[in-house]
Amino acid sequence: MDQIPLVWLKLNSTDIEETVMICIVKDNAIVFGPAPWNLSAVLEPLIIAGFDLLDGILYDCNRARVCDFPDAPPQGPVDLPGFRLLPVVELDEPTPDGKVMAGHETAILADRVELWPVWATLPPAPAEPTTLGPVMSKYIFATRMLTPQEGMAIKALAKTDPQMEYAQDIYALAQEVDLRDPNVAAYLGVAEQAKILSADRVAQILAGIPVA
Repeated sequence: MDQIPLVWLKLNSTDIEETVMICIVKDNAIVFGPAPWNLSAVLEPLIIAGFDLLDGILYDCNRARVCDFPDAPPQGPVDLPGFRLLPVVELDEPTPDGKVMAGHETAILADRVELWPVWATLPPAPAEPTTLGPVMSKYIFATRMLTPQEGMAIKALAKTDPQMEYAQDIYALAQEVDLRDPNVAAYLGVAEQAKILSADRVAQILAGIPVA
């Protein structure tokens, strides 16, 4: 008999009791389930094997009475000819750090089938880019490309230096900052002349290397 793919279903409503799960086992292998209890679905592998159900009684292929068949989810193992009908217990485990549930593996015991979670490792978070730009918002430029001390020094310089005041006016009119724009290089050059930025810092900024 072909193995029926594993299926599991849980109802997450607070108004509905969690679905009772069952398996049918033959020769210590699962031939049905884990799946929600459903009389028609449970009977399918038995009917394929030649059994039939009439008025709650299971008959074999020779129409001989075999046993009374449960009409409700079993709370314990039910022995059928060549088969065992077992309840399923899904084991809850706390999610390990850095893991995500990828499915379940089954363990067939004498009185039940246990579902154990299978954990997969989460992929690492994408690394922060080592450079930014060359086009960025003015907020990113002010907070990622300049230190607070540099930004405050440039703002103070604009109050006394006409070149920096003009550069700040151009900066205020821009919608974004393009590190390839000559105006940006000129803006940083004024700060370099005022000893606010070193030549290395200007090169770092123009290369898009953030400070944080």
